[in-house]
Amino acid sequence: MGEVQIWQSDGLGTDKDTLGKVLRIFKSDGVQGIQSQQALNAYIRRLDDSKLREMYKIDGETALQLFVDCFGVSCTAEKYSKWENETIRLAVDILIKEKETAEQEAETNRTALQNARKVLNEEIDRIRQEYGILKYEKEETDQQIKELRDTLAHYKADLYDFYAQAGKLPKYERG
Repeated sequence: MGEVQIWQSDGLGTDKDTLGKVLRIFKSDGVQGIQSQQALNAYIRRLDDSKLREMYKIDGETALQLFVDCFGVSCTAEKYSKWENETIRLAVDILIKEKETAEQEAETNRTALQNARKVLNEEIDRIRQEYGILKYEKEETDQQIKELRDTLAHYKADLYDFYAQAGKLPKYERG
């Protein structure tokens, strides 16, 4: 049996340094055995969304791989999409508030209003473009998930056929 990994420790903290250490060890050593994987799953599932997002901010690529290992592709994609949508919504809300402020100031300074509108429209266009890219990536991810599910169904059918040919039908097929 290999050495005990950090996430196998009881009472492992959730502060930024600890989350970073978990990511670094996962990235460099991976998971060492089923007990380590189970402990990592338990630790990650214990974290709330804000801590998971903090891990993503520390090292996005490693965090996503860790999340896929612990939550699966579909759940990870949903979480990532949710975080991105929240970011976009927050940015849009901020932009809307900035636009309202600019309109109030425009009563005293028309030139300032025109400049602010130009900046806001460019920012909204940029966010829409980013949103379009994220939407496309989500659709691609959804397609990959569908393909993986189809592949899994195919493998299950092949496995069933193999056992059926060997005369080892599942219990529910014998009755």
